[in-house]
Amino acid sequence: MHDIIQETAWDIVLQESVEEPGSRSRLLNPDDIYHVLKDDKGGESIRSMAIRLSEIKELHLSPRVFAKMSKLKFLDIYTNVSYNEGCLSLPRGLEFLPNELRYLRWEYYPLESLPSKFSAENLVRLSLPYSRLKKLWHGVKDLVNLNVLILHSSTLLTELPDFSKATSLAVLDLQFCVGLTSVHPSVFSLKNLEKLDLSGCISLTSLQSNTHLSSLSYLSLYNCTALKEFSVTSKHMSVLNLDGTSIKELPSSIGLQSKLTFLNLGRTHIESLPKSIKNLTRLRQLGFFYCRELKTLPELPQSLEMLAVVGCVSLQNVEFRSTASEQLKEKRKKVAFWNCLKLNEPSLKAIELNAQINMISFSYRHISELDHDNRDQDHDQNLNHSMYLYPGSKIPEWLEYSTTTHDYITIDLFSAPYFSKLGFILAFIIPTTTSEGSTLKFEINDGEDDGEGIKVYLRRPRHGIESDHVYLMYDPKCSRYLASRVNNRSKIKIQVRASSGILTPDPKRNITLLSPYVPVQLRGFGVSLVTPSRYDKFKQQLAFRDGNVVPNNMCSVKERSIFLGV
Repeated sequence: MHDIIQETAWDIVLQESVEEPGSRSRLLNPDDIYHVLKDDKGGESIRSMAIRLSEIKELHLSPRVFAKMSKLKFLDIYTNVSYNEGCLSLPRGLEFLPNELRYLRWEYYPLESLPSKFSAENLVRLSLPYSRLKKLWHGVKDLVNLNVLILHSSTLLTELPDFSKATSLAVLDLQFCVGLTSVHPSVFSLKNLEKLDLSGCISLTSLQSNTHLSSLSYLSLYNCTALKEFSVTSKHMSVLNLDGTSIKELPSSIGLQSKLTFLNLGRTHIESLPKSIKNLTRLRQLGFFYCRELKTLPELPQSLEMLAVVGCVSLQNVEFRSTASEQLKEKRKKVAFWNCLKLNEPSLKAIELNAQINMISFSYRHISELDHDNRDQDHDQNLNHSMYLYPGSKIPEWLEYSTTTHDYITIDLFSAPYFSKLGFILAFIIPTTTSEGSTLKFEINDGEDDGEGIKVYLRRPRHGIESDHVYLMYDPKCSRYLASRVNNRSKIKIQVRASSGILTPDPKRNITLLSPYVPVQLRGFGVSLVTPSRYDKFKQQLAFRDGNVVPNNMCSVKERSIFLGV
């Protein structure tokens, strides 16, 4: 709303009753609200009241403070600083809330329950975060209009009421209700429930339902550390976050959730995934962070774009589609296997082949769709890059150029004459790093650029890199920069410097700072050129040679290089 319109509206409301604020339809001024509540001068004319706790003086409210405001539809009591939570108190409880209320937000609500006589049948949105509630209300209430219920950080809440009559409820936010031990079964009968957030409910041990929910699209159980039993499905589920739970397996019905796009299984006790995981044909992001019991990954859906596997110290086997042509249909953009040091040799070879196929495909799509000389640079900044990362100490043999002794490579450009359709895939061997840090920075230039060239950043494990890792990268900005430096040269020199940002604790201020970047000596550096003609040849080789590819890509790196015609 424009300031002039808002000021005009306030002036209109003020003119309703200049002398008696309690006779106006809307109350916003903290002084007016204070006097209305203190002197019990509220009346039926009041339709809305907004109280910012940081602006109003301390006040003890009477149990019937809202009794005369029977037409009140909007009540908003909020703050942006926690130390104001007690400035409105109810030492003798609260007997009455207007049944006409449509919107009720009361941050730091001070009582153990809402008034028993409050029907709540007209409520559309009820928000009581940081409350002292132990029970919302007793019995079953007719909440046919309730659409949003927010109770997050109500740490004393131990149980939920029967929601069977809350037929319009779409959002239920119970984050950090640390005393909550169970979810009422009626929740799973709500046909319009779209979002259920139970993040941080550390006393919750089980969430199970035999009902296939019809509308639930978002379910978060993040950091529900005691949760061991989980079985909830919905045909509309798109986001499922189980990070930090104690579950040991996914339900076999997981494959029925065909609309799932995001699945986070970090810090769980899962050892393997059901084979039905490949039926999640819309899954785009899958995360395994510090799943210490995870031993194997089955074939994953073609739709998957991002796979993060970090610190999975027991992971040995990773399976892929049996033929290279099938893998060519994938659209993997970002795949990382950080500190997964037990991966067996066949799996590492399979990852390398999958990386080659997806990296070349991604770079080809980029150079085909965008012209390096004429495209909109701002648009280019919004493009995603492609990367693969896995344990290893050698530059893959399919890259044309490599070095282990220099920080630069000289590229012969006679084999790639069409500079407007030229891409660069880069590879680095990141060394073991025991120091803490959060980010690796790669500075790339052509050795003749007076500027700084291009910077590419990679998030790294904070507590150290436990072995050498292969990092393959295709960055549209970097590739465009290198192509722009080609001009009419017959050769181009590509130089790289790497460094790591170190996290340093500051005990005086109780914070952690990112100190200046520290140089990192790369163990290897490689480059491969991509052009449309090279991609066509690569694709033909895949199709022609597929009969020689064994399941799980068990052939050696050298054999694959020959097979792919590299």
